[in-house]
Amino acid sequence: MITLADLHEQLQNLQAQLHAQPSIAPMPTPETDSVFEPLEDLVQSLRGDLPPLQPIAPPPARGWWVLLGILLAGLAGLVTAWALGWF
Repeated sequence: MITLADLHEQLQNLQAQLHAQPSIAPMPTPETDSVFEPLEDLVQSLRGDLPPLQPIAPPPARGWWVLLGILLAGLAGLVTAWALGWF
């Protein structure tokens, strides 16, 4: 049978083990360090003497291409309607 004193002793032992273990480093704050800095260091160590990777540039705005596609589709529809005699 487990008594309250046994549970209290086990709890104290666990607390002592937790305090004896090395503490885990806190997560870096966004203002001071990059969260991805350890990953970047690992990638650079694997790459060896190659120059550091450059950040990926964002893709150009595709809004104009979408508008051009809609305009061409509409124009093709009008030409087709005119060719079929719908106008």
